[in-house]
Amino acid sequence: MLVARKGASWKTMTRPARFPWRPALSASLLSLAMVPSAGCFIPQLFAAGKTSEQPQPVPESGVPTGATAAAQPATPAVPPGQRLFSGDKPNPPEAYLGLTPGMTLEQAQALVPDAPKKDMGRDPDLRMTYNIKWDEDRGTIETLWFLARDLDAAALATEAWGEPIRNTGTAGEKGFLWFEPESAVRVDISDGDSYDRVEFRSYVPTEAFLGAAGEDFAFQAEHPLLGATLDEIREAYPTVLVERSATSQHLAFPPTEFELFTTRVNLYFDNKGKVRKYTFDLAYILDPTAKDSIRGMLDSKLGEPRETNKYGRTQWVYHSKKPRIVVEDNEIGKEWAVTVER
Repeated sequence: MLVARKGASWKTMTRPARFPWRPALSASLLSLAMVPSAGCFIPQLFAAGKTSEQPQPVPESGVPTGATAAAQPATPAVPPGQRLFSGDKPNPPEAYLGLTPGMTLEQAQALVPDAPKKDMGRDPDLRMTYNIKWDEDRGTIETLWFLARDLDAAALATEAWGEPIRNTGTAGEKGFLWFEPESAVRVDISDGDSYDRVEFRSYVPTEAFLGAAGEDFAFQAEHPLLGATLDEIREAYPTVLVERSATSQHLAFPPTEFELFTTRVNLYFDNKGKVRKYTFDLAYILDPTAKDSIRGMLDSKLGEPRETNKYGRTQWVYHSKKPRIVVEDNEIGKEWAVTVER
């Protein structure tokens, strides 16, 4: 079988004969046997004046058995689109045996006992490996990814899952995004010249990250951050707290829809060891057209802001004190920068 290259249909095609000029070999020649004689090997074509291959009986059903049955047409291979992009929702291929981004090591081992492992094996027909990237800080699956060679992955995914959102922020017209809110999975396909990179990553919707209207953000539901000690944060956020040093700690949540890797909440402590300020960004780098809608979510969450100017930068003040909540537009990083402080 052959698979059509990118830009063409993925219909399977019959491979032409490699050597059309070669005459068919007789059944006798195919049954060559090498037998030792006088210290060397000589071909034995016949045995007792009969060919080595006897005719096979045909049962009453008329269906050949034995060697003749093996010559029947093989079951057609599963088309690559069905193997890589199955179902009507953006979820990983069956080769991952149920693994999903964001799973802990314990959850993964319930499905794949020898986890953690860097891949789920190689698909020889598609010449690709089903890779796994682990988040060493959190002990979870960060991404499931593979390189689709000689296939138009975006076209196949669109056929299975519907139209994508274009990733115009980092990949120009060559990036595509799909979202599955129920399982919190984002699929990112980058269209390359010789292969397409397909990546499954967990994400958190911006609205879910912010939460309902009010000054308390949903991501800190386990314990309010302002005024918390490091020990309290360790206890409340064991799976997302990252400690780089004695003076550098942050929370690493899954990315929002249009963030690249993680949604990071930076922590700042006062001289009494309590959080006095934290900051986070709501990115639109993967889809700059989402900028205004994300700002609208902030307005819905916090109310109408007061616009001010500080050091030549425009700021939107949602709360002036206790807590003070200020938002700036970082046009270079393509993100809304949020600061919350006592």
